[in-house]
Amino acid sequence: MPKSRRSKPVSTLPSEPLDAPAGEFESDEDQAGSLKWMVPDFRTTAALALILYCTVLTPAAKLFFSDADAGWHIRAGDWIRANSAVPRDDWFSFVQVGHPWYAWEWLAEIGMSVVHQAAGLPGIAAASIAVIACGAWLWMHFQRTLGGSILVATPLAALLVLCTRVHWLARPHLVSWIFLLLLLSFVEAARPPFRLRHFAAMALGTALWTNIHASFFLAFLIPVVVAAALAAQLWLFPAQARDGAGARIRFLLCAAGAALAGSFLNPYGFAVHRHVAEFLTTVGSTPIVSEYERPDLFRPDMFLFAITAILSGVGFVWSLVQRRWDRAVLAAMFLAMGLQTNRGIPLMALGSLPYFNAALSTWWRGRRNPGNWPLLEAVTALEPQMNGAALLPLAALFLVYWTGLPGTRQQAAFQPPVYAIGALPAIERLPAQARLYTTDLQAGLLMYVYSGRRKVFLDSRIDYFGPDLCREAIRFWRAESTWLETLKKYRFTHALLDRKAPILTRLRSLGWGAVYEDADFVLLANPASE
Repeated sequence: MPKSRRSKPVSTLPSEPLDAPAGEFESDEDQAGSLKWMVPDFRTTAALALILYCTVLTPAAKLFFSDADAGWHIRAGDWIRANSAVPRDDWFSFVQVGHPWYAWEWLAEIGMSVVHQAAGLPGIAAASIAVIACGAWLWMHFQRTLGGSILVATPLAALLVLCTRVHWLARPHLVSWIFLLLLLSFVEAARPPFRLRHFAAMALGTALWTNIHASFFLAFLIPVVVAAALAAQLWLFPAQARDGAGARIRFLLCAAGAALAGSFLNPYGFAVHRHVAEFLTTVGSTPIVSEYERPDLFRPDMFLFAITAILSGVGFVWSLVQRRWDRAVLAAMFLAMGLQTNRGIPLMALGSLPYFNAALSTWWRGRRNPGNWPLLEAVTALEPQMNGAALLPLAALFLVYWTGLPGTRQQAAFQPPVYAIGALPAIERLPAQARLYTTDLQAGLLMYVYSGRRKVFLDSRIDYFGPDLCREAIRFWRAESTWLETLKKYRFTHALLDRKAPILTRLRSLGWGAVYEDADFVLLANPASE
């Protein structure tokens, strides 16, 4: 029989040239790894979009200084650095000289002082943008932790920007948003048993929070609230309780205890806790600060805020329906904050909207047919493999470059007509013992310009001055019935007023003359002081 011809095996071409040195060509895994660092996921995309929005699409630099609190925060930080100590009493105001002052944001003020020394007010604006961008990254990350859809999170991000933009001010509260989102992610993701690393995270994190912003009490309040909701569900509806509910309740209570212990790591000790408690119980009766007033969501310009509140309420109800009492109670808590005060609106968007996304996504996953949504499935599968971390240093360098632009330096400032910049030379010439009345807004400017050398009457530290003095100041500005008694009580020698101030006419009627005036402001002198 003839021999069958044996076919030779077909050799495949080498994936690399035979003379290529080892490591010159990347494998598919290496290329995927490089792509991971260069292509942003939705978290990094949100952070970069925020930076672009703040630096190019909107005059955010001007927004950060629409109140003057940044000024006295910077000068307080200067004092702390110069004296290597935290303040114990006040040196800015002539009203309560020697009265105890708890500078509970002293650590943030040191940071603001350092940034201001290096890059001025534009640097403060850039740092604020970086903090907001970090918050956007964490907000997206929190929704991923909850199992929320990235496609739902994208339109919700527009509501987040709207609701937080009203409070984009160069103040330490921006950093508190980061702490809040980290806490919410911890409460959602961390599971028992409670270990040393959990104790360290809660205690040290709360210690930092306590020395940066007064909202630190949320660090132990939120775990307790969630634990109480789980305990109520376990007691009332044991069949609905999730597996391991009892262990998680103990875990959360331990976390709350660690946070409470960490909050005492501050230079004022328990006095800060007492002071914050007094402040929270009296702030509702303080009319001088509009951010603590109750929002009117029926006004036409509050329409999108009302939409945010409705979605937050839906998230609360939907979480209850899905038997997630732990999520429902937090959605309700942040919704209540947004309905109670204008200052709570950003917290409502930060805290409640992710729970709406989680509830909607849970419902949607139980009903859709994956084969009908191939693009959605592809994006959902690919997105977690990316992070775009290599782009973040470039964004930081861009912010450094942005601080030096002429437009930035022009906008990142205390500008007229909001601030009485033109009156500063005349104020500089006033006697050292002058008792100058002005609003809390202009007082913040003077505290920044004079670093306490020119004493002010009352500024925005309502926790320090108290509600009674704040009410007295606002009644004087409005020229209400007790204005003359207030004038005699505090022995004002000068008054810096905008031309719309009702008290301006009353003081002129007493013979107060103008030392300086322009189209927006008037500096009056008491004839008796001459």
